[in-house]
Amino acid sequence: MPRVLVTGASGLLGRRTVPLLKEKGWDVVTTGRRDPDHPADVTRPGSLAALVESLDPDAVVHLAGGAVTGDVSTWELNLLPGVELLHAAARSARRPRVVLIGSAAEYGVDGDGVTEETPAHPVSDYGRAKSVQTVCARRFHQNGIPVLVVRPFNVVAPDLPPSSALGNLRSQVMACRPAPSCEVRCGRLDVVRDFVTADFVARVLVRCLEAWPGVPVLNVASGHGIALGEVFDAFGAVVGMRLRYRPAPELTAIAGPDVLTADPAALEAATALRCEVDAHQLARELAGPDGSPSSQGETP
Repeated sequence: MPRVLVTGASGLLGRRTVPLLKEKGWDVVTTGRRDPDHPADVTRPGSLAALVESLDPDAVVHLAGGAVTGDVSTWELNLLPGVELLHAAARSARRPRVVLIGSAAEYGVDGDGVTEETPAHPVSDYGRAKSVQTVCARRFHQNGIPVLVVRPFNVVAPDLPPSSALGNLRSQVMACRPAPSCEVRCGRLDVVRDFVTADFVARVLVRCLEAWPGVPVLNVASGHGIALGEVFDAFGAVVGMRLRYRPAPELTAIAGPDVLTADPAALEAATALRCEVDAHQLARELAGPDGSPSSQGETP
């Protein structure tokens, strides 16, 4: 039974990826913030390398990370652990396959149908950290290390953190229930993004381990741009509430492209998976089982 080490196993993607890996017959060893098999502070130098050395896994799926407050913390969480894993894999006689999570934030500027070779111009520290991680991964790939950066675009799930635009929307609306309407503080709603569900990203991660693509980067996207305001409006319809939007200066000031979508051709060629979504499907995914009008009297 092949063994895989999954970091960030209790996070948004980890909670979905670990069960799929087990279903496929992997011996899954996890590390994360809540109930991991192996507690480890991924920002502590040497902790992940020690795990790789002791566990000798066939693969590593590095899902730990995310946008955090503080420039230094962002780099410590989203760059250094990935680089440490790359070095650990290079030193291992087994040469485990390493999957690192990247981000659409690496692109930074407007792009309609960007590809894996589109130059990165990140505008946030999170995007910059992920972009440098990708540069390192490409170099290790060139030197024969089996590494893949999976770069999800805008992920949708009912358990998104409030720091994201859709997570912020959901948390505000759920707090308003059972009122028939809600005023939502938000950023720009005219931006166009390429949305994918968290469950789809998890399926891609597992498929890549099953059939290694042999490329350094894969964008995980639908190839279809949808305005954020469309998803907001659809969410209101799904939960049965009238939403009023009040732009918040601190949110409208967040830097980002007006339009960012990806060409999913490389993803589909490598995995035979395709994500086809519209605003209403995304809204239902965001709402989750506790977001329907019939459950408004229940505790989220």
